[in-house]
Parts: sequence; structure tokens; C-alpha cells
Amino acid sequence: MPDHVHILTASPHKAGRLPSTTRAAKDPRTGRTGLEDVRGYGISLHHWQSDVTSTRGFGVTSLVQTVMDCVVRLELPESVAIVDAALGSRRKEGEGLTRIDVEQAAAGLASAAKRRRVLEVLELADEASESVGDSRSRALIHILGLPAPVLQHSFYDHEGFIARTDFFGPNTASGVIAAET
Repeated sequence: MPDHVHILTASPHKAGRLPSTTRAAKDPRTGRTGLEDVRGYGISLHHWQSDVTSTRGFGVTSLVQTVMDCVVRLELPESVAIVDAALGSRRKEGEGLTRIDVEQAAAGLASAAKRRRVLEVLELADEASESVGDSRSRALIHILGLPAPVLQHSFYDHEGFIARTDFFGPNTASGVIAAET
């Protein structure tokens, strides 16, 4: 869960972070509000030009703009999960993105470091990823320097289907590594 909601503002003077919006009156006896364990969202206001579209009556950034904004700001596992979802079949609403869409959007970024970051994440992205857990795990596998696994691999014997794994790949010690769902 994000710790802040990100909002674009037309005024550069309104940009910045605001504290959590969850507040309640304190009990004079205990000094507690009852909301100490409830997570509230802070707000981050940003001032930059953006590709805005309308969804359900709200002005929101386009899918490609949102992906670019997230990938250049989030850690690698979260970034890979976002790109996997935007490219892959698990996207339920609206149209997804193609690799060419992401490459073209990256080419339009002003910063060379941001362009490299988006292309690094795009290289790790895999449309076959079926969950955020698959995506984050693959990114961590990459960070650890292990070989990239084959996703959603099915196993068969002479009688037919045996199982399907989230990850499958060679392992020099035992011949196979597999993680079954």
C-alpha cells in the first residue's frame, strides 16, 4: 500500500507533502484516538505537465504516464510488477500497453537516468507473469544474480498433465528448481 496519494497541481507553490489525513479526537483518559493502528494516507502534490485523461469522471494520468511516473520513483520489484501488469494478460480493465508504447514513452523522458531505468525494468518485464508476487519474486531473483526462471511451466508424463509451476529453471546441483503454486 502506498503511504501517500500523489496528486498533480497546476501551481508550483502548492507542490510538496502533507501529513497523514487520518485524525481523531483523543480520549482524555488514555490519550489514544482508537486510530493508532489505522493507516492514513498522506498527500504528495506534484507540479509537472502530464498526459491527463478522464476515467469515471475523474481526471487521471494515462496508463503510459502512470507507468512512467511509478517506474522512475519506485524500487525495482514494485516497478517490475507495474510493468508486468500493464503489458500482461492480467489487466482486467481497458487496454494494456505494448513494449513499443513503453519504449516510446521512455524516449520522451528528459533524464537519461530515467530512460535507462525504464528500459532496465522493461527488459525484466514478462507478460506471462500472473501475479504481483510472481513479478516481485522475479525482480528479487534478478537482484540476487540468479538465472531468470521460466514462468508458468507445465510438466507432463506418459499419462498426461502433472503440474504447473510459477517458476522453473536449471540448477547445476540438482538439475531443476521449481516453485509450485
